[in-house]
Amino acid sequence: LKGMGASEEITDEDARQIIFDIETAYNSFTRFLHNS
Repeated sequence: LKGMGASEEITDEDARQIIFDIETAYNSFTRFLHNS
């Protein structure tokens, strides 16, 4: 995403990867909070 212009669109595959990355990070974060 860093090399993209503001008006460029991402592909469905890129969107799926971003959603996966965000969900993985969120799940790790909530697990960390519950274990603290």
